[in-house]
Amino acid sequence: MRAILPIAITLLSGAACSPYSPDLGASPFLCGKEEPKCPDGYTCNGTACVNGSGNGGVDAPPTSGFQCDDDSGIEGPNRNDSTGNAWQTPVATNKTTFPLAGLAICPAGDKDNYAVTITAEGQNLQADVTYQDDGAPLQVIILNSSGSPISTSKPNGADMSTSMVTNLPTGTYFVQVAVAPGTQLVENNYKITFTVTGP
Repeated sequence: MRAILPIAITLLSGAACSPYSPDLGASPFLCGKEEPKCPDGYTCNGTACVNGSGNGGVDAPPTSGFQCDDDSGIEGPNRNDSTGNAWQTPVATNKTTFPLAGLAICPAGDKDNYAVTITAEGQNLQADVTYQDDGAPLQVIILNSSGSPISTSKPNGADMSTSMVTNLPTGTYFVQVAVAPGTQLVENNYKITFTVTGP
């Protein structure tokens, strides 16, 4: 009977793979369908995995005692307080609807800006914001590529606002969320859904 010799496996020095880095950057990417929906260090904020490291927390401590959500994963280090630093949504380019949750207008005077790239002539853009009823009422403004308002929200009840524009030319548009004028409250938490339809 022939003897079976053990086979030795030798690892060559210097041939090892580079170690995996869990840092996938600050740019959001879509959540998985099953748990865990995002890799370690990232959380699912609606449908996007965002960096859960905090990036410095909310814009600033609340000024009114209102408990603001930490939306720093979307805000990022440059914040999204202007159209120049708007957070780029995947709506229209990859998806027809895209929700985000756990967002905040905080502190007083904060404005959140989101960019939407309309990819086909004649598409329609709608932004629906739902906010807490114990905070400031929020409004939604859709701006054109130069930052001029083309639609301002109408309240859809005590805690919801919607803004919509139809038959748009292709290009980049901005959705801005801010405290509605004429209120004494200055902060609130919200969620937003972007929807592109047509043509």
